Amino acid sequence: MTILKKIKKLFKNVGLYLLWIVRNFFPGSPHVVVLMYHSVGRSDWGFSISPEEFEKQMNYLHKNGYKFLTAENLFEIISRKNSLVKKAVLVTFDDGYRDFIAEAVPILTKYNIPAVVFVHADRSSRQLKNEIPLLDWQEIRELSDKFEIGNHSNSHPNLKKLSANELEDDIKESTRLIQEVTFKKPEIFAYPFGMFNQSTIDILKNSGYKLGFTTDRGMVKVGTDPFKIKRFGIANDTSFIEFKTRLTPASDWYELMIGIFKNKNKKNN
Repeated sequence: MTILKKIKKLFKNVGLYLLWIVRNFFPGSPHVVVLMYHSVGRSDWGFSISPEEFEKQMNYLHKNGYKFLTAENLFEIISRKNSLVKKAVLVTFDDGYRDFIAEAVPILTKYNIPAVVFVHADRSSRQLKNEIPLLDWQEIRELSDKFEIGNHSNSHPNLKKLSANELEDDIKESTRLIQEVTFKKPEIFAYPFGMFNQSTIDILKNSGYKLGFTTDRGMVKVGTDPFKIKRFGIANDTSFIEFKTRLTPASDWYELMIGIFKNKNKKNN
């Protein structure tokens, strides 16, 4: 990490910490946080975190009384079919890396935490920009008995660049393969690279999907568009104070401030 990046990270952590302190003076309001992980292991890839750090985070959630949700719980909350609890979290994993079995599952089991694993059906690393081994279909089948398997497309493309026919074929094929292996039709979808458009949403709705997960940062509230679910991505440079702040509405304050700052810079330029 360069000196400039270290300075930016320091200012970010200080800003988040101050917002976290201020937030503690206000009464808590019900909210849901969706966390997005990728790899839990020893890789130096930016989206891989160590098992020790992952356990520290899960232990914090457990000790601080967070309710762990399933995707169905989340759907019921945002569609007003169930009450929103004061503090709730949904844990998700994108891509389906093999280290999920060795490193994440024991920790999730220890704290009795449900999780969603989003897998792309062709099981190729071409689009992933890393060489971390992926789960094979037999492993996915075994995991599906305990964890929910969501759809992450067929070949992990930028869905916005596909034609309508290509998009429909991709979703249809990935849905078929996941259902064939797990014996359960997937009802939740995570957009590769966070890229999607209205055509993507329309096809998912027509295919029987209930939820679509983005990579946009923010809290999930009652009435949130079920196909624009925001998540907080956890990377190897995510500090613990950032993790804690991301679990509170102070995180939305931070994103609002950053958005105002960026818009101001655009106008000045």
